[in-house]
Amino acid sequence: MKKKIRAIQYGVGPIGTSIARLMREKQAIEIIGAIDTDPAKVGRDLGEVVGAIDAPWGVKISANAKEVLEQAADVVIHSTSSALPKVMDQLLMGLEAESCIVSTCEGFRSVSSTPGPCAWWTRPSAACLCSAKSARA
Repeated sequence: MKKKIRAIQYGVGPIGTSIARLMREKQAIEIIGAIDTDPAKVGRDLGEVVGAIDAPWGVKISANAKEVLEQAADVVIHSTSSALPKVMDQLLMGLEAESCIVSTCEGFRSVSSTPGPCAWWTRPSAACLCSAKSARA
């Protein structure tokens, strides 16, 4: 079997819950960490929190993003907020950990017929910062 994609789920709200369940179904993905700040979720098993029938998964949810991101994930699946200014630090932390980032943040959605993140038009300084960090990784 090929090397599994090592993934971290960042945000275990309704969207993150659905994403985590879908990732678990894929044999090519190994969930190695989960991040959320909700005290009701921290310290619990991700599989149990998302209501998976095959729980527990052996992945504890942590509020310490820096610690979880140090696990050298191939990808961080980010689903904490739709507002780019609120999640910028989270995205930069993932890039600094040298992980690829897939985010549900609507601040990156395409707003024209030209493919590309709208962050380039609405928040160019934030987009440039993310781009510069990812180029160094």
